[in-house]
Amino acid sequence: MVSLAVISSLALIAAGIIVLYKVKKAWLSVPLFVFTVLGGAAILVLASIGSIEWPERTSRVLESGSYTVLYRNGERQLADEVLSALHEMEPVVSELLGEAPEARLTVRFSNQLQGEVADQSVGVYNWKTSTATLLSGISDWRSTLLHEYTHYRSHQYQALKGTPPGTIPQWFEEGLAMYVQHPVPPADASDVKISHDLREIGSYQDFLGTLEYTDIYVQSYFAVAHLIERYGTESVLGLLNSTSQDQFYARLENLTGKSSADFSGSLMAAYKNDEEQKYEMTMRFHDHLFKGDFDGAEQVLADWPGAEGSRASKEAEDLQHTLLLHTREWQELMHSLEQKRTARPYDMRFFDYALLAELTLLFHPEQASGLVKEALSNLPEDVNSSHFINQVAEPYEWIAGNNPGEGYRMLIGDDLFFNQEIKEALFGKWQEDFQDETWWERSGEQ
Repeated sequence: MVSLAVISSLALIAAGIIVLYKVKKAWLSVPLFVFTVLGGAAILVLASIGSIEWPERTSRVLESGSYTVLYRNGERQLADEVLSALHEMEPVVSELLGEAPEARLTVRFSNQLQGEVADQSVGVYNWKTSTATLLSGISDWRSTLLHEYTHYRSHQYQALKGTPPGTIPQWFEEGLAMYVQHPVPPADASDVKISHDLREIGSYQDFLGTLEYTDIYVQSYFAVAHLIERYGTESVLGLLNSTSQDQFYARLENLTGKSSADFSGSLMAAYKNDEEQKYEMTMRFHDHLFKGDFDGAEQVLADWPGAEGSRASKEAEDLQHTLLLHTREWQELMHSLEQKRTARPYDMRFFDYALLAELTLLFHPEQASGLVKEALSNLPEDVNSSHFINQVAEPYEWIAGNNPGEGYRMLIGDDLFFNQEIKEALFGKWQEDFQDETWWERSGEQ
């Protein structure tokens, strides 16, 4: 189309030149020349505009809930995956920023990011239009989408609270998105040094300017991670409620007891100290377990440093489950896992599902099959975990149906048990419930 337009426009311009020289009457030749030149230029400009792929004009639209995805021909599967990912991300970010807003988010892919962005950027969020744009063709688009989605949720939270645009420093905005995006640190803390008083890079332009000689995104991650791990998620909400940057830094100083310069200069040492303390306490916990000193292990958990809502507090929860497993407090362990499953289903791992399924088999056998199906649906594909869960799916279904004995025989025949202690408790229960049966003896355990 563009080639044809070029030929047509050149032909018109050439005709205008010919008219200018051939027509003797100036009053006629000059207007004709101007008309043909302008006409040729107009054709060329219109063709160029028409050749540009404008997503807002030519894209197909897919909507679900508060989300709109703009996609091109042949990208329907990608659009479906993006919508599914957004719904999965919603409760994860809601844990940090509260209930999801009703404001619509638009997601689109583009071959080029518009506006003032860092050279290495693969995504950008526009606050004014509530649009997240991701660079087309990136392999890890889910991680980038989570980053931009966090910006959307942060900005909507600020709008709801009346925080003026541009109030929250850019390092905090990016650090928050990086913290949600990366479940583990994106760099070794030992290799990171805060290069500025963070107050000096509060504006977007100042933030971008530092990228020429330092990875300020990583530094921002550790700044926000330290705040959340040391002071809890409520500290984030308190800072986001600021009405000016001066108020933000006053609240930061009140929270940490340090000026922005002192906070910036000391945060990496404080972060590493907290991590070393957690490591030492984890080693002490397992040492107490190994020695059978359950009271000592319980005391370690009582002294655990993680603030509410932090990742450290979730690590303590996992250690508590390990302790309950060793002390064989089955019902308390099952109750705690059920609470986690209800409140944070996105945090459930294979280990959690496997334990909860066997404990449910112990106390409520008719409900265990549903947990196995849920695990198959929710867990990411992993060779080892998928193989085990697929193996127990059929016997658990038999147990939930009209012939539980067949399911028990299958479990015993193939030794499909995840935890040895729970297995022993199951055998004790089966001996009482099925006194006239002998199939439980085939395991060689009795």
